[in-house]
Amino acid sequence: MKVALFSWESIHSVLVGGVAVHVSNLGRSLAADGPVVATRNGGPWEFVRHGENGFTIYDNPDSVGWGLGTLFTDFENARRMGANGRADAERRFDWSAISRQVADVYHE
Repeated sequence: MKVALFSWESIHSVLVGGVAVHVSNLGRSLAADGPVVATRNGGPWEFVRHGENGFTIYDNPDSVGWGLGTLFTDFENARRMGANGRADAERRFDWSAISRQVADVYHE
């Protein structure tokens, strides 16, 4: 299972099995069918719906341990959150949707 862990302060994501170097990978991480764990600081957590497509956690070791530990002890729930994340990414990060949103701003 691939899990993405995001923290705004460090401006990077750590993916189990690899390292991604920028927070813009959030959309790709959601689209990869893996749940996302994001600290409640800065931007990434705004896209993570706690318990739906991943977990929002506090910026401390106990909270990080809880988020990752919960995912790895409940694979069925992690898979469900990963599928929800993929649906979110297709809806929110699709270039067609983004271009429509930009066009709407110009038309306002």
